[in-house]
Amino acid sequence: MMKTRNILFFGLALWMVTACKKEDIVVENTTITPDLSNPVIQKISNQTWHRDAALGLESIKLIWESKENVPSPSESMASFLYVAAFQNMTLNRDGSSNMLFRPPFFPNIYIHNKGTWQVAKTDENTIILNTKTPVSNNTAKIKVLNLEAQDQVSTLKVSMDFGNRMIDFNLANSTSSTDAVEISAGDFRWLEQQTVSTAAINAADFIGTWATASYDEAVSVGNVAEKDIIRVTHIEDLLLSTPTLLSGQAFDLRADGTATIAYKVFERTFGAEFLDILPPGKTLASDATWEVKGNKIFVRTDEAFFYSMGELLFHLPVYGENLTKLGVAQNLPIRTQKQRYYAIELIEKMDDGFWSRITTNDAIFYTFLSKVPFDVNETINIKSAF
Repeated sequence: MMKTRNILFFGLALWMVTACKKEDIVVENTTITPDLSNPVIQKISNQTWHRDAALGLESIKLIWESKENVPSPSESMASFLYVAAFQNMTLNRDGSSNMLFRPPFFPNIYIHNKGTWQVAKTDENTIILNTKTPVSNNTAKIKVLNLEAQDQVSTLKVSMDFGNRMIDFNLANSTSSTDAVEISAGDFRWLEQQTVSTAAINAADFIGTWATASYDEAVSVGNVAEKDIIRVTHIEDLLLSTPTLLSGQAFDLRADGTATIAYKVFERTFGAEFLDILPPGKTLASDATWEVKGNKIFVRTDEAFFYSMGELLFHLPVYGENLTKLGVAQNLPIRTQKQRYYAIELIEKMDDGFWSRITTNDAIFYTFLSKVPFDVNETINIKSAF
C-alpha cells in the first residue's frame, strides 16, 4: 500500500511539473511578518518613501568597500542604473515591499518590483530587504541613519549595504510631483486594482494591429496621458537583455494565424547611425504566429529582434538564450532570439484599444495596446535587413 501511495504522489508531482508551461506559472513572494517592536521601524514602515529628486544624484553616495573587491564593468553599470532609476520604497507591515524604478533611457516606463523584508537581529534600526531589481536580484541591509519629522513631512536618510558596495539615499514621505498621471504611475496600488479577465476571448475580435504607446514616436516625456505609461512588475535584466517592447512594438494579427511583430527603432535608443541602416520608410519586423487559448492571446516568433542596452552604451556582454548573430551594423551586433512568446491578457476593452497584461519569457508589462493602421509592405524582415 505504501509503495502504491508513493507512486501516486510521484505521479501527481510529475503531472504538476509537466502540465505547466513557463508562460503559465505565476511566482508569488512568501513573506515573513517583521518584528515591529522597534519604534523607528514602526515609523518607516507602512508608508512610501520617495527619493528627494530636488537634490539630484549629487546627494547620493556610492562607496565600494575595498580596492580588493573591484567590481566588474557590468556590476558598476548596474549600480549606476540602480542609483539613477530608484524612485521610492514601501515597506508594508505584512513583510512585503515595493520598490519603484524609472530607467533613465526609457521615458514613461515605471518598474514596480515586489520583495520581502525583515528586521535585522544584530544591527540596530536596520532591515534586510530581498527584492528583484531591474538589473539583478538583490539582498540589501538598509540602516536608518537619520529620521526627522517637521510640518507633517518626514525625511529619512538610509544606507543600503549590498556587501561590496554601499549607497546612501535621502528620502521623504511625500513627493514633489504634482502631475496626476505621474503620481498614478508611481503608485503600486494602481496595479492591484487591475483585474485580468478570465473569460474566454474570441480571436476574431483581435484581428488587426495593436501597438504599445512607445511605438508612436510622437509620445514624449511632456504631456503624457495615462495610456502612454508602461508599467513593469517583473524584468529579468533591463541592462543586458533589454525588452524590445519598451522601445516600441506593434503586433499585426491576421485571420490565418500568421502575424508580424514590428519594432520602432528610435534615435534616442540606438543613435542616428543605426536608423540609416534601414531602407527609407521601412520598419524592422519579425515573422510570427498567433493563437487564442482561453483568456490569452499567444504571439510566438523564432526571429525576435534582440538588443542589450548595456552592450549598446557600455560594451557589456549580453545575457540571453537562443541568440543568433546576423551580422554587425555600425559596430552594433544584430541578433535574433528564438522561442520568444507574448501572452497577452485583457484587462479592459475600449473603442481605440485595450488595457492588457503582457507576459513574456523574461518580463511582465501592464500597458494599453492601441488599434493602429499598419501596412506590412512598409516593414522589412530582420533576416532580410542584415
